[in-house]
Amino acid sequence: MVGLALPARGLIRLFEHLEEELNEAAFSFRRQPPGMIRNLRSILHRAQLTDQEVRTFRGVIVALTKGKRRNPRPPGGASS
Repeated sequence: MVGLALPARGLIRLFEHLEEELNEAAFSFRRQPPGMIRNLRSILHRAQLTDQEVRTFRGVIVALTKGKRRNPRPPGGASS
């Protein structure tokens, strides 16, 4: 990542974060069509996300993964 502008580094970290959490969630890229990672990266790259949008997206990933384990919902998905 040396020499990359801040937005490019942020986007690369977003790709890595998303891929890491998908692997952690047992989402197997081996069972998916070839190029799944490339497709995900292409979608996010085409969106031309700002640095703030990249941070927001990473926050969403955290909320869907770690946040879910910290604050489990009651059975049936009802909120209190």
